[in-house]
Amino acid sequence: KVVKSNVCVGDKSMWGKDVGVEVRAAMLEFIFGPLAMEKVCGEVYGRNLPSFYTYKVLGFRLEGVLKNQLDGIAGGRIAIYHFGLSKEKWEQNRKTGSFNAGRSEDLVGNE
Repeated sequence: KVVKSNVCVGDKSMWGKDVGVEVRAAMLEFIFGPLAMEKVCGEVYGRNLPSFYTYKVLGFRLEGVLKNQLDGIAGGRIAIYHFGLSKEKWEQNRKTGSFNAGRSEDLVGNE
């Protein structure tokens, strides 16, 4: 019971306002609640720092990096970063309020 999800905030006036975090958190409530999934995965292409931030804040862990997978917009090749979050970790974070807003190395780890 694993699901892959993505969030896209297309309205540039909403960028930098934590809309991605709010939307992803609501999605996680639905995915782990009514849908009864056990894990959520997502991907970040290249250096999309806002996406890294939303995964980090909500407690996702970096599970793998596929290097040189896609053509970059400005030339060259970009990586795909694969993130995952278990239902158990999500529920633990919700209960304690301890979402992962720490150091960038906190992104890396195993569940």
